[in-house]
Amino acid sequence: MNTDILVVGCGPAGATAAVGLAKLGYQPIVVGRSRGHEVTEGLSSRVLSTLRYCDFASTLETLSSTVPRRSEWNGESVSVNSESLVCRTSFDQALLQDLQRQGICHLDGLIEGLKFDSGQWTCRARLADGQTQQISANYLVDARGRASPLPRTGRVRGPDSVSVYQNWAVASGEPFTTVATTAVGWLWLADDGRGNLYTQLTTDSQSRNFQSKGDIPEAILVQLAEAGIHYPKMNNMTPVGSPGARSSTPIFSGQVISQNCIRIGDAAMAPDPLSGSGVFMALSSALIAPAVINTILQRPEEADLARSFYRDRLSHQFLRLGRMGRDFYQMESRWNSAPFWGNRRQWPDSKLLESSDTVIDVEQRAVVNGGWIECKTVAITEQSPQGIWKVDNRDALRRIREK
Repeated sequence: MNTDILVVGCGPAGATAAVGLAKLGYQPIVVGRSRGHEVTEGLSSRVLSTLRYCDFASTLETLSSTVPRRSEWNGESVSVNSESLVCRTSFDQALLQDLQRQGICHLDGLIEGLKFDSGQWTCRARLADGQTQQISANYLVDARGRASPLPRTGRVRGPDSVSVYQNWAVASGEPFTTVATTAVGWLWLADDGRGNLYTQLTTDSQSRNFQSKGDIPEAILVQLAEAGIHYPKMNNMTPVGSPGARSSTPIFSGQVISQNCIRIGDAAMAPDPLSGSGVFMALSSALIAPAVINTILQRPEEADLARSFYRDRLSHQFLRLGRMGRDFYQMESRWNSAPFWGNRRQWPDSKLLESSDTVIDVEQRAVVNGGWIECKTVAITEQSPQGIWKVDNRDALRRIREK
């Protein structure tokens, strides 16, 4: 089986990139299996907009209506906008249905023996039915998330973190999400209103609060009590399914793009979940990847421009998200002496988060223009050092000058 572009991984990033490539006339092959973890995530309105843009109709149906968010941070209880809840198992399975409906080839399997030689990527796809399929491709999109092997050089890691989780059966009622803190980390609760409460504790990877997965439910209950989190519907709640754990260490792979390969989603950059939605950031890189790839393949004279644009954009996003997370950690002053909080209050650096949108310069910079990476005149601000070309599909400089 031969293809121009092979997409390895079929989560939000891989599916979004495949759709974008198909819109540009390519016929990508997607190889991957949907996850089987019963994890709940909260998605912003920006994620919903991207799903609509990609015509992911089945995926959109897996999302809940918006639910209120509450924050129990630094001793203050406040309402902080809303989000939609989704079970990642249902979400990822729906993505595959949407790919199939749009005529994009998906192989349900895992990649083996992936290598690049003589200008071609080759590998075997071990399919769910036990058969194997040989595949060759000119270009590789690595969307394997945190499971993707990291380059040996250039990578950046933040404090080692793990997020452990457990689902619980509770009384039905109004849905909500809550974030709260304890000395050992922070908790995120998501109640779907239909009798399921998802609880997640993000803590240091070397935490002594649990020695095995079997210890996770009790560890979470202890931290809920420490945070003073209790609602009437949580009376007599019982665990549902198996507990789990997933890495939440901030990681930037460094080598996010080469001549014949691009890393997207968590395979390129995985932020601290406190910094923002991992799904949104995965979609962010996946949305621009098709234009980058198209420029590299069809306009080789602009390939260096496209690669530099992508590399610089993700590097800036990673640092910005790291500083956002750092500032959130610094807002919690009750646990200053606790190792978890002390380490994260100082990473990645002490540089202030850029917030000004005042234009400080006008330059020629690379931007996404349709299916291409091209140089355009952009407005440079502290918040957007790569430049702003368009705002609501209008020329940013013209809009600024009209104010």
